[in-house]
Parts: sequence; structure tokens; C-alpha cells
Amino acid sequence: NANPAGSCLPMMIQGPAFMSIWYTLSVIPFIARGKHAALGAFDAATAQQFIKTHVFGVGVADTFMTVQLTGKIVIVIFVVLMCAAMWYMQFNNIRKNLPPESKQGSQYTMQKLMMWGFPLIYVFSAFALPFAMLVYWLVNNIMNMLRSIWQVYAFPTPGSPAAEEKEKRDYKKETERRKREGLPSIEEENLQKAREEAERRETEGFQRKQPQRKRKVSKK
Repeated sequence: NANPAGSCLPMMIQGPAFMSIWYTLSVIPFIARGKHAALGAFDAATAQQFIKTHVFGVGVADTFMTVQLTGKIVIVIFVVLMCAAMWYMQFNNIRKNLPPESKQGSQYTMQKLMMWGFPLIYVFSAFALPFAMLVYWLVNNIMNMLRSIWQVYAFPTPGSPAAEEKEKRDYKKETERRKREGLPSIEEENLQKAREEAERRETEGFQRKQPQRKRKVSKK
């Protein structure tokens, strides 16, 4: 059985890098004002130049509390989009990539709770992060969502609704290929096999011929 918390692994792997970026972006404004020592390549001059960088009119080191109304609107839009991307990724997995027997029990309940819980965590934490982190988070969530959609489409879990859809697509594709190449359809091929099997049974009977052991010839 799959662990419903398995989708947390990518987030845990990114955790140390995420915290390092968050710390660096948080102290850059203080370095620019001379209230913090230089951090690696970020001396006062570099930090001052860095905080002038804007994306969609919002400074990369700004947070929800440090921007004007227009910047707050942009940040809210980013938070909504990244929460929506994460929610849909999990919703699509639950709706399409779970067989009916998996849609019960404690694991299924946990998956549904995580589908709503993680976006709520994003809502409360994202407003305190520098805007550059929100850009990273949004791009990361969109890429993960697209990867998950493709994975469910191309490699669905056996017995799931996505697997049934793939089986229908493969059947349609194979039917069209046979039609283009002038080959018998799948139904015609199965019918021919059934006829051959019926003819074989009429000729040989229903009892499968048992293999006979060869007798050893003794040497005199």
C-alpha cells in the first residue's frame, strides 16, 4: 500500500535549500542598510542593487506587510495560484488515480485532509515570505502539478479511472492504426482466434495432449 504522505518527500528534500534562500532574502534588506554583516557575495553595494529588482512591480525581498496596495494584490494572486496548483494536483490524484478499493479507510481520509490542509498552511505562511520565495513556490507548484497530470495520464494506477481511460485511448489508437494499414480489427482478430481454437478442439478434442516421457534405451 502506498503511503499517503509520500508526496511530502519532494518538499522535505527541498526544505534545507528553501530555508537557506529564505534566510538570505530576509537579511538582504538589513545588509543594504548596513545593519547586518555581509553574507557571502552580498555586501552592502550588492544588496542595495538586489533589493531594487522587481517582479510584477513587487520587490523580490518585499513581504505582504512591506508593500503598497498594488503589491499586496499581486502577492494575494500569487498565493491563490500556488494554493490552487497544489490543491488541484492532489485532487486530480484522488479523483483519477485511485482504484475504488483505495477510496476508503484511514489512508484515504488522510489524503483528503492533506488535499485541504497543505493549501491552508501555504495561506498562513506565504504572506510572511519574501516575494522571490512566492515566485519560486508558484513555479515549483505549477511544474509539480503538470508533472503529476502527465504521470496520471501516461502511467495510471491499475484499476483506477485513469487506467480505464488509458485503456480506451489505447484501444482507439490501435483500432485507427489497423484501419490505416488495412489490417483486421481487434474484434475480427479475436473472432478469427476463436474460430481457430474451435477448429482445433474439433480436430484434437478438448483434452490437451499430454507429453510422453521418452524411454531410456539400455545399452548391452
